[in-house]
Amino acid sequence: MKKYFLLSIIAILSFSCVDDEGGEIGGHGYRFFPRKVSYLFVLPLEQVIRYVPGLNGEVMQYTDYKIFRDDALSKNVFQLGISTSNCDLFSLEDPMLYNTILDDHIPEIERQLAQDYEKQSKQKKSGSPGGLDAFNWIDIEYRTTPIRNLTISSLNTPLFGKAAGESLNDFFDILGYGPSAIVSYPSNSLIYGNTSKEFPKAIDEWLSLYPYAQAGMRLAPNKAITGLPVDVQFVVRMETHEGLVLLDTTQMFTITE
Repeated sequence: MKKYFLLSIIAILSFSCVDDEGGEIGGHGYRFFPRKVSYLFVLPLEQVIRYVPGLNGEVMQYTDYKIFRDDALSKNVFQLGISTSNCDLFSLEDPMLYNTILDDHIPEIERQLAQDYEKQSKQKKSGSPGGLDAFNWIDIEYRTTPIRNLTISSLNTPLFGKAAGESLNDFFDILGYGPSAIVSYPSNSLIYGNTSKEFPKAIDEWLSLYPYAQAGMRLAPNKAITGLPVDVQFVVRMETHEGLVLLDTTQMFTITE
């Protein structure tokens, strides 16, 4: 149970969007959580449709992504989650300590991230009356380690016509970034942010931006997986700018029709 709780923390931090719904009167502030990258976590995700009641009694539908824990997963809802951290979450006696294990702040990055969220907030509130909400905090995770390389492969199973162990980067698209920002090294420039209409989908395009690591990424196959059902373990290899190589492997699971 502890393992899944900690993985849930990773998923929440990495794949959720910050949404400022605070009112104009109450206002808001920012809390930043900078972390170096010394640990890598890779996990299969399942895309699910959830329903919540709306303000006027109608039912609202939205897409969510949950950590997959079973044996078989349909190809139509399979995605791959990649998360990074500065500590081994499985070694934490109290998972709530995670928010206290931080590294040095980079003020220039934080200034741009806050500016980007302010711009997003103004766009959402344009033409709408201010609310009366109390002061609220916007929490922003970001990473302070530049990434040199990232490779996805399969441990023992041939996929997409590639032998086990060969790069599958060309067969996966990046669908989501956590946070929704890409910062380039060494200029510390915000290249993409919350108000960007499009983000790089190809792994190589992301790498070409000399990016700092993402707190998390969601990826999905861009080509049909054939020969289903197939048992597979995905491996992700990440190399930092300093030359640190990190590896993680998913559990064995079956991809089905």
